[in-house]
Amino acid sequence: MKNYNTHKESVSGSFTVDHAVDQLGFGGFQLMLTGLLGLAWVVDSMEVMLLAVLSSTLRCEWRLTAFQEAAITVTVFMGMLIGSTFWGKVADKYGRKFSLLLSSSVTLYFGTLASLSPGYHWILILRGLTGAGVAGAPQAITIYSEFIPLKHRSRAVICLELLPESVRYLEVTGNKEAVLKTLQQASKWNRTPMLLGELEVETDSKARGRFSDLFSTREYSVTTVLVWILWLVSSLAYTGVVLATTEIFNELSSTDEKCMIKATDLGDSCIAACEQLDTKDYVSILWASTAEFPGFVVAFLLLEVVDRKRALAAEFFLFALFVLTVSICMPRGWVTAALFASRIFGLAAYQTTYVYTAEVYPTTIRSLAMGTGSAFTRIGSMLTPFIAQVLLRNVSVRVAMGVYCLSGVGAALAALLLPIETRGRQMKNT
Repeated sequence: MKNYNTHKESVSGSFTVDHAVDQLGFGGFQLMLTGLLGLAWVVDSMEVMLLAVLSSTLRCEWRLTAFQEAAITVTVFMGMLIGSTFWGKVADKYGRKFSLLLSSSVTLYFGTLASLSPGYHWILILRGLTGAGVAGAPQAITIYSEFIPLKHRSRAVICLELLPESVRYLEVTGNKEAVLKTLQQASKWNRTPMLLGELEVETDSKARGRFSDLFSTREYSVTTVLVWILWLVSSLAYTGVVLATTEIFNELSSTDEKCMIKATDLGDSCIAACEQLDTKDYVSILWASTAEFPGFVVAFLLLEVVDRKRALAAEFFLFALFVLTVSICMPRGWVTAALFASRIFGLAAYQTTYVYTAEVYPTTIRSLAMGTGSAFTRIGSMLTPFIAQVLLRNVSVRVAMGVYCLSGVGAALAALLLPIETRGRQMKNT
């Protein structure tokens, strides 16, 4: 009979990594992880915001057409698409820490070179390589979720968006000594006692990070397909609203804030109709961007009171509802409010998708699942410039927002069809 005692005076017996992580609780060790891993998440978010402003500026600076402008965004996310699955396989095979450090180094190197780009073709190449490095950022969530006790996991992962290796990765590789060393380090940081007794580890001698394992059972096959849909739409929605924000305020400026249902057809006469963003536009974009903070709060509150599937469905549906109102002819203040609300629920859906994916897959393929999911976000991100930039400007705001609305409704239905609910469910290793 195993003895799992959570008090300082625990008696000898045996314990598992799950019980040890729950015993350690949430304290200084997890706060340290939040700060370090949060930096990777900051880079990912900054990349999206940079594209929204950079492409609009370069359109006028370098005399770009609408398709050339969209190509800058597409190239970055194409790099992310290629890098996502690669970093996931690296993380499952060689460790989460190694994958994150290497991808961060790639981002730093090519991001610095991109800032020195002398022309259009160089910016495409170097921003694409930077995107390939940024694609490793989701592995921060993998490390983080594997160190968080069950009752704190959803709120802690939401707060994330020197490094230790994941204890769950070390466990499945059979590195018992490293598991104990890392747990003892966390115990000192949190000032909580370690469980006494013999540590039992659940190892897996099979190859880790195998793509076929994502479809190993009927449940996982259905889950994987639906999760990929959620990742794709969450990125399509969130990135789309970020990119559309710049374009919409650009349209408001160029039409003297009149009704913008029909966007100006710029075609090849881009420069003749080109309008630089002014201070008023940047202020409006800044206000819309503050939706990031309540977006985290909404995701946190929903995950605390309802299960993962209903939280996802509610977030995607409310995103669809508010994004539809953006296409209504309204004053600047109301447009800003509609964009603000859309970004709240778009970001909340994005974050909840991260939580669900980290919880539903076992340790042996968790990083791969995050990597393939992240790859689908890049597909969504590659599609969204043609909606938020080309379609919006050359056809109409109403049509572009209608595409996002239908996507959100479809994702809400996909969330309800998920066969596995993960709220209150222990993470599995194999």
